[in-house]
This record gives sequence, structure tokens and C-alpha cells, in this order.
Amino acid sequence: MMRRTFVLLMLGVAVLMGARPVRSATYRGGETVHIAAGDTVRGNLFAGARYVDIEGVVTGNVYLSCEVARITGQVQGTVHAFLRRLEVRGSVGDQVLFFGESMILDGPVDGDVLAFGRSVELTSRAQLGGDLMVGCAELMLTGGRVAGGIRGGAGHAYLNGRVAGPVNLKLKEIHFGEAFSAPAVHLTLKRPLSKSKMGAAPENLTVDVVKTRRFYQRIYFYWSIGAMIVVGLLMVALGKHRVEDMLAVARQRPLAGLGSGFLALVATPVAAILLIVLILTIPVGIILLVSYFISLYLSYVLSSMFVGNWILRRLRGNGSAAGLALSVVLGVVLLALLEHVPHLGGLIKLLALCLGLGMITLSVWHSRKPAPSEQ
Repeated sequence: MMRRTFVLLMLGVAVLMGARPVRSATYRGGETVHIAAGDTVRGNLFAGARYVDIEGVVTGNVYLSCEVARITGQVQGTVHAFLRRLEVRGSVGDQVLFFGESMILDGPVDGDVLAFGRSVELTSRAQLGGDLMVGCAELMLTGGRVAGGIRGGAGHAYLNGRVAGPVNLKLKEIHFGEAFSAPAVHLTLKRPLSKSKMGAAPENLTVDVVKTRRFYQRIYFYWSIGAMIVVGLLMVALGKHRVEDMLAVARQRPLAGLGSGFLALVATPVAAILLIVLILTIPVGIILLVSYFISLYLSYVLSSMFVGNWILRRLRGNGSAAGLALSVVLGVVLLALLEHVPHLGGLIKLLALCLGLGMITLSVWHSRKPAPSEQ
């Protein structure tokens, strides 16, 4: 079953890169998209709206880019959902691919389910014909049946249904209900957890406890620092004047940099997804997404450079090329350490991304302004 999922994803990439659609397609947008009971949409349905309600029949795949979607009718193909909340209370003839905040499955799904979000719940009416693969904070199997296995990771899990295949999960806490059954259950925990605290733990349960290493014990930590330093030094070597201009803008207008950076951080992926949903602008959406992720990395390097340069200017009062090179090394190391400060690391990383994106945005904006003409 999971091989079919991989093939589906590869086919999805092929479609996004320009492959011809094999079915007719219907495009719906606006505040609300409603497929009424008794209505049939032939082929694929692309819905970009705030609310989507499917009570009728869709003979192809469904592509959702919205806030909330509710399916009480029948989707004969695959459901691709990028949204905040998804409710499937009807039937799906193939797979469900969910990326969002919360999902509830309260009906039959003939294929696999891939769900990545905050919470994933399968009710007593859920009937999965394939595997369930999750990456979420909370997983709840409050009944129903999974014809395949369950794999992935979760913070907390409650399992109280029938699973025909093996269960392999990495998580923090778990509780088994009396109705749970599976041929094999293997858990990977971050700390030991006695079976008495797991509820009705099955006899075939096996547990591995993996100790989490400190960030400074991981090779990736040092590799990421080295990679960012190299990128920062290349930026200084290839565009010293542009880097100096961006640092000057950040020093003069830090709040404007943070504000414009936050706007770019939030608005850019939304715009890219909308462009992809419109089909004709798929190449533009893909280019925008790729540019966005590259900009995220460069923005963090720029913010590190800004922090290091700010410190050196206070200590040495110098903004030379040598000062910029030292700014890269000092700033990257300092931010790499600060982002692991408990409770504050996430906020520091967010501010660094916003400031760096703001530096890029303001620099591009200023470069578009015509130079003042000489009198």
C-alpha cells in the first residue's frame, strides 16, 4: 500500500511539472464551495475557498486549498487537502493526503491515509482499506478498522480499534483501549513508560527507549554551522556592497524589516499555493515556492550576519570586509546557540527569519526605485 502512495506522489510531481491531465477538471472558488447532495462533478475538482462542503459525488480526485472542508458525499478518487481542518464523513474511493491542523475520519477510505498535522482522529465509523501514516501531536483511534498497518510518529496516541497490519510508532505517550488489536506492536519512546500506564497494553507489545541527544552532541549541528558560514562568506565575497546595503537598511529601519519580513513569511506560501491551484500558473507557483525556501535559508544567514556585525561595530567600530567576514562567523555561531535556549529558541529563530526576509524584501524594493536625476 505504501508503495502506491510513493507512486502517487511521484505522479503528482509529474503533473505539477507539466504533465497533461487525463481527466476533465472543474474549478471552484470564492468564499464557499458547495457540491449539493444529488449533484455530480465529473472528473477532478479543484476547490480554493474558505469553506468547502461536498455532499454530492466527485468522480475524480479532489484538490482542496481552504480553511475548512467537509466531505459527507462520495469522492471516487484521491483527496489532496492543504487546509486547517478536514472532516471526512462520507466515502473516499482511493487515498487521503492531509496537511493541516486537524483531521477527522468518520467514514470508509479505500486506500492509504497520509496525515500530517496537530491532531488526527479515526472514529468508530472509519474503515481504512490501506495503511495509516501519521506525523502529528495527537493520534486517536477511537474505533473502526485499519486494513493495513500504522506507522509514523506522534506526541500522544490513543489506540482503541482493530488494525490488521503491524503498528510501528515513535511517540512520547500512549494509551491502549480494550478494543485494540494488532498482529504486532512496536513503539519507540523517548523515556521509559510502564505498561500499567498504557492502559490495556497488548501482549505482543515491544518497546525501544531512545535517549534524545543534546543538540551539541549531533553532527548536524556542526555541519549546519559550517554550511551557513560558507554561504555567508560567499555572499560577502560576491556581493559585498549589496550585503552592506542590506545591513544598513536593517540598522536604520529594524521594525520595518521585521514587519515586511513577517508579511513575506506568511503571504508568500499562500500566494504560491493559490497559483498552483489555478493550474495555468503552476510553473509560477513552483518557482515562487523554490525561491521562498531559498530565501528562508539566506534570510537566516543575513540575520546572523547582522547580529555579528552589530556586535563587532560596538566593539571595534569597523565595517570593513574583514569585519563582515568576522560578522558571519560570530553571528552564525551565536544564533545557532541561541535557538536552543529553552522556551525562547523558537521565538529567536522566528525573529531571525523575519528580519532576514525583511532585509531581502526592503533591498529589492529600494533597488526598484529610480535613482534621482542629476540637475
